[in-house]
Amino acid sequence: MKTKKNIPLILCAVIAPVIIVSAILINVFYKDNKISDKTHQEIFYSNINDVQAVIQYPNYNELFFSGGKGYEFKNHISNKLIIHLGGSGWDSAIGIQMTGEHMADLLLSTKDLTSRYTFFFPEKFDRKIGVDYRDDINEWQRYTLDNLIDNYYNVISEYLSVNNYESIIIIGSSEGATVLPILYDRLNNPNIKALISFAGGGGLSRYDQYQVTFNKLLANDRAFGSLTEDERNINFHYFETRLSIYKTEPYPDSPEFIDDHPESMTYRYVSSGMRLKLFEYYEKINIPILFMHGELDTNVPVETTRYIETSLPDKPFEYIYYPNNAHGTETRRQYRDIQGDIIRWVLEIDK
Repeated sequence: MKTKKNIPLILCAVIAPVIIVSAILINVFYKDNKISDKTHQEIFYSNINDVQAVIQYPNYNELFFSGGKGYEFKNHISNKLIIHLGGSGWDSAIGIQMTGEHMADLLLSTKDLTSRYTFFFPEKFDRKIGVDYRDDINEWQRYTLDNLIDNYYNVISEYLSVNNYESIIIIGSSEGATVLPILYDRLNNPNIKALISFAGGGGLSRYDQYQVTFNKLLANDRAFGSLTEDERNINFHYFETRLSIYKTEPYPDSPEFIDDHPESMTYRYVSSGMRLKLFEYYEKINIPILFMHGELDTNVPVETTRYIETSLPDKPFEYIYYPNNAHGTETRRQYRDIQGDIIRWVLEIDK
């Protein structure tokens, strides 16, 4: 009788740890690879000056991988994918308040694309939506273009390893456009059919871009025509400082901010972009690319895109220049023009 009573206890002692360990392993695998039922339904307001529209993101999946995470807006009836790489800054790939300043808004607000494509937005490292990381010392340390490219590469590679898309288009905006050709080269995926570079250029080095823009400021170019005297002085200091710091190597690697300019970044971040020679990557690319650039851009001068157009005339590249646009979109018309051009080009290239 004692033996019979002890058998269940012995079995419990043996089986219980197995069950617990198995449960832990399953949970880790699930968390590190995919969470498919997380949705977002917050309403946000566009910050575009003359747009008062209320936009709502569709439900998304927040996916976790060993190298980071990303956000998937799934189209279950399509085998086509658009990946977006966002601009620089200290917020999430989706934004802080989900405002209209992000290309994500423009892409996800049109049924012409959402009805045909799944969208994937790799996150910067492990950032969270709604958080500003500008005061995060750890973020100052790791936020460089080199680390960002590694992060994007790992996340996108893992995502594609479990999703077999027949057609992939990658869109890069500003910073995302800077890393775009390098990431394409590293991914080396034959299903990537086309690229879009928005406000990113790539023909000139970052230092040369500073010099071009500084000369425009000195010449009172129309790109700076609306500045007040105080704003002009701030911009003068901004470019003069960077041209002085990065005139010769070695470049500073401090995680501190260069200055208190609203668009200032850390020495480490800026230094990581000075040595990138994007033109060498574009020379090797032979798939269609759409370059989109505002002629009044004072962040990334339009000359860096024009250099590619002039130097690589035989490539399957298309160029659209916007005479009255700066670095992003400021009016409803600019927003709609850019959106329409992306839709037209994508649907033509990826029939």
